[in-house]
Amino acid sequence: MPRSELTLDALVLTLCADDGWLHAGTVAETIEHAEHHRGEDAGDHGPDRVDFFDVTGRRLEPVVGHDLVVRGFVPASGRPAPARVKARVNAVLDRAEVYLEAHPGGTGRPWPAGRTVPRPNGSLADVVERLRASTRQLDQGHAAGWFHNLLHAIGV
Repeated sequence: MPRSELTLDALVLTLCADDGWLHAGTVAETIEHAEHHRGEDAGDHGPDRVDFFDVTGRRLEPVVGHDLVVRGFVPASGRPAPARVKARVNAVLDRAEVYLEAHPGGTGRPWPAGRTVPRPNGSLADVVERLRASTRQLDQGHAAGWFHNLLHAIGV
């Protein structure tokens, strides 16, 4: 039975395989974000070193076009593991807190002074949606807010 591709507005959580970085967004936003950074040296966070999940904790597989660009995602086989995925999110947030303490915001930083790393609660779906909201600042285009920039600083 063929697996159905996620719609462009479905939420996707991207986690670096070493839990050093994350991105939360819709399929369309995730593809746009990857395209924005295409060609940059991704170090340990390249496309072959990240894991994709839906809001139930099910692993996703990228759908890659003939041009080797990700076009979407389909659910992988296996069971959802929301508790394990939330633990990985918390590992990234722990790392972000340590980085923020060592590099406080303010002058010369792409994040303001006095900020704290968000710690969303609830189901994995709630956590992913709140992380997405925390990393978006619609009026700035890709410069999507201080928390987005902090996640880039700890990850790449």
